[in-house]
Amino acid sequence: MIHFRVKKNLVEYLARAAAVCMMAAVFAAPLRVAIADESIADQPDISKTLPELPGDGAAAPGHTDLRSKSVSLNYDSLQQKWRASIDEYKSNNPMFSFDYGLRLTDQIAAGGRVSHQREYSEVLVNGVYAPRPSLRLTVSGGQLRPNSDYVSESTSNGYNALLQNSYLLDVKKYWSRDSLLSDLGISTYVVEANGKTNTNRATVSNDIGDTESLYLDTPALGKKASVVLNLGLHPTADSRVEWRRERGRMNYYVGDDVRDREYLMSSRFKYSHNIDNCTQFQGRYRSSDNYDRMNLGIERNNWNFSVSRTRDDGVSDTGIQIGYKIPLSGSLSSVSNCKQKPDSAPSFNPILETSTSRPDLFPRDALVK
Repeated sequence: MIHFRVKKNLVEYLARAAAVCMMAAVFAAPLRVAIADESIADQPDISKTLPELPGDGAAAPGHTDLRSKSVSLNYDSLQQKWRASIDEYKSNNPMFSFDYGLRLTDQIAAGGRVSHQREYSEVLVNGVYAPRPSLRLTVSGGQLRPNSDYVSESTSNGYNALLQNSYLLDVKKYWSRDSLLSDLGISTYVVEANGKTNTNRATVSNDIGDTESLYLDTPALGKKASVVLNLGLHPTADSRVEWRRERGRMNYYVGDDVRDREYLMSSRFKYSHNIDNCTQFQGRYRSSDNYDRMNLGIERNNWNFSVSRTRDDGVSDTGIQIGYKIPLSGSLSSVSNCKQKPDSAPSFNPILETSTSRPDLFPRDALVK
């Protein structure tokens, strides 16, 4: 009987020891982490230097993007971002591009973009400075280089090399929606095409005996300098006004001689007003040297009606349009179209994203005439 009790006590002891070992194994890793946390408690916080982690449901900092017309490999974090992509890869003229942006401080970012297509190659660099969340200064520079097909064609027309340089300075300021003045932006940019001539230069005399130099059968290269003003207003809580004005000059050179000079001026105006929860009125006007267009329209629920008048190079045209929107979901309900607000004031993109963006004012074609 005593011998049995000894064995029973021994079995209970071994069972308790096994349970203790299992519990120790389970809690070993958390205990090691806790000890490590206590050992570095006095160290400085390095969380700010680590990449920004995505939230629930967000893509990882490094990921791929496969779409029907493009494929890309991306990396996005708090301090930097890059993207390598092929757009229109199924066509015979795909575009290869690589973007990179770096946040230098909370207020300054720098980045660039390199792209290559059959017609041209382009290099862009950007610098962004945001002293306040509502104020931003952007400086951009780019170089467009037409590729072999275009260059060979230009060679026969008088150029054996062609480069186009662009420079931009942009300042924008936004106000709150409650303010009458919504946003204000001023941009100035210069675009200059450069090339080396390979044609002969002829000298002729005019009627008063002065000599003039001419390049025979050589296209002229353009230089454009322009200033753009953008203004946004909120006259009432249900209305918005947008106005854009551009004024500049375009000179075409052959060598050092000015072949042609053009003065550029264009304006855009847009007014939107919510008459009630489901009805919105819009008016647009656009004008340039030989072109004018005015459009007045009204939208209610899924219906829209507009009248437009266009004048293009002295020829006028008037049009009327009536439309109805059919939801793709198949529902004819118009509740979702009601209680719409007028176009809201623009807002800034993150400075890291702006550092890799291509300025809209930079032309994609060479200034050759």
